[in-house]
Amino acid sequence: MSPIKDFHLVYNVPNSEETFSEGDTVVGAVSFVVTKESKVKSILVKLKGEASVSWEEGMGDDATTYSDRRRYFKVKNYLVTQDEGGSTLRPGLHNFNFTLPIPQGNFPSSFNGQNGKIIYTLEAKISRSWRMPSQIQRELKFLSRPPANRVQMLCPYSSSLSKDVGVFSKKKVQLFVTVNKNVFFPGETAAIVVNISNQSSTKMRPKVKLQECMEYRAGSRTTTSSRNWGKLVGETVKGNSEGIFHFQVKIPDEIIPSILNCEIISVEYNLKVYLDISFARDPEVQLPLMIIPSTLAYLYSAAAGGAPTCSDFPPSEPSSFYGPPAPYNTQDLNTWGFQDQLPPTVAPSSEHPLFPDEGPPSYQSLWPPYNTCDALGQTKKITSNKNTSF
Repeated sequence: MSPIKDFHLVYNVPNSEETFSEGDTVVGAVSFVVTKESKVKSILVKLKGEASVSWEEGMGDDATTYSDRRRYFKVKNYLVTQDEGGSTLRPGLHNFNFTLPIPQGNFPSSFNGQNGKIIYTLEAKISRSWRMPSQIQRELKFLSRPPANRVQMLCPYSSSLSKDVGVFSKKKVQLFVTVNKNVFFPGETAAIVVNISNQSSTKMRPKVKLQECMEYRAGSRTTTSSRNWGKLVGETVKGNSEGIFHFQVKIPDEIIPSILNCEIISVEYNLKVYLDISFARDPEVQLPLMIIPSTLAYLYSAAAGGAPTCSDFPPSEPSSFYGPPAPYNTQDLNTWGFQDQLPPTVAPSSEHPLFPDEGPPSYQSLWPPYNTCDALGQTKKITSNKNTSF
């Protein structure tokens, strides 16, 4: 029977979220009770961070397991120096204080997925000759520090494409998409403007999806899982016409933050904006988003600490086929659901967690919409100026 009783490992948490990051120091203590005089080889505390993946492909005798592991750091502190002869501990309560620095580096945040995990652990171990060691382990919540270019990530950015559609007489369809920024946190709303110039005779509808992709890698093998967090559908754009659409995408509260700095695990998000055209391949653009934990949201306020605003960077301009800016008509706004079947008169509901809890922000503060013109310079009627939200 082991003479080591009431073995405890405690540590101080650095903040209310109980998270650690690169460069932090873990300060704690190890305590235990010795019931009779005993010799120990060593007492140590160890801090380590690592990522691992594992999954199986095939069935039965043909099943193959793929796995990989990455070690980010391992830091040790001997509270009782390792000695062949051992050190004698007298009966009673023993306390040892320790400090363990987390190295500087680009380490990914804690993660636990179906086929892999990123884990940071603090462990205390008492080793005795010819005996099983006594050990205790605690998992730390690790939060990777944000990238240095976070000011630029607050600025609007755009993507566009031009595609020929039609069988006998091909005409161009042009799509220009702008999102108000690149980085979001759970519960926040992304504002998207979709400009469409349909020079063909084919009708089409703009659609928006928030997509998640998790990827696990082991050598040259990969396995992925994907998820759509909802779909938005705009009104039909008829042939030889243009349209401007304003979409709101609320980032779900339960969404997992992005992981972009791990070699074997990644969690990525993008906004897929596409035109649903019958009997044709749908033109699409994808805008990557970075999802950060809500606890880091304050770091991404452009006004915090006198940080520069987006006006300090070149603005994103629409393609040349869009005309000059036009006044914004707020009376054209209407909020409706993400289900195809929901009519425009349906109001947001708490039964749908992807609906925003409040009305749309003022888009004039982000960018003005654009009128569109035909080849003769005549201003055409905008087919839709709806505001659509998850």
